[in-house]
Amino acid sequence: MSTLKAWRQVVTPHEDIRHGRFDASVFAADLGEVMAGRGAVDYRDPAAFFGKTFLTKGLADVLTGVVRRAAGHKDGEPVVQMQTPFGGGKTHTLLTIYHLLNDPKNVANLAPVKKLIADAELKTVPNARVACIVGTAMNVASDRTMWGEIAYQLGGDSLYKLVEKEDLAKTAPGSNLLGKMFEKCGPCVILMDEILVYLVKAEKIREGDWTLRGSTLEDRTSACGSRNSLWRSTKWHTWDLRLLGYHGMYV
Repeated sequence: MSTLKAWRQVVTPHEDIRHGRFDASVFAADLGEVMAGRGAVDYRDPAAFFGKTFLTKGLADVLTGVVRRAAGHKDGEPVVQMQTPFGGGKTHTLLTIYHLLNDPKNVANLAPVKKLIADAELKTVPNARVACIVGTAMNVASDRTMWGEIAYQLGGDSLYKLVEKEDLAKTAPGSNLLGKMFEKCGPCVILMDEILVYLVKAEKIREGDWTLRGSTLEDRTSACGSRNSLWRSTKWHTWDLRLLGYHGMYV
């Protein structure tokens, strides 16, 4: 009977681990910190990130669906919801999508990206605008609403003007208006992380029976509906099952 080899006989740990310099905080991936230009270089720098990220079959399948849909193919999912326990890799997946599409020319020649694009039967990484919404980073009282921030990140002031009225009033735009916004934007990917945290904070912004949480949930429903009809856009959002149960929220 054969015996399994010890893991250290199969793979070689990274240099920081071999020399005892491993920083455990590197495991705390934070999309908001990357967007702000902060955090560990392993997450901020695309080359370093892909150098330390092994594209498993599951992750490669995720990325293939995203790039093929952004390139105009119909086989990618328009809306994807990831649900895992804490530490299940949700944020790392969003970071991989972000680095892949945020600056295609900067990553196109990286070995794992070249293989991914070839396997996806594409010639190059498609151009797509990327918006990142991170609930822990947003101030519900003073920042733009979720739909206002998405519009601004995707198209600056010109696209934001389409939803400015609804953003200032903190009321959810309907699917027709969001559809116009996405059509004007063109190919795009929206990444949403730690949304439950945002909804908990948004519950405190209220007037009578109205709450910002309610408007945000209406917007998510409208956005999902409008994106289903657009071939070259996709929306990814995550839920931490542990926190969903803790807050008693199932949305």
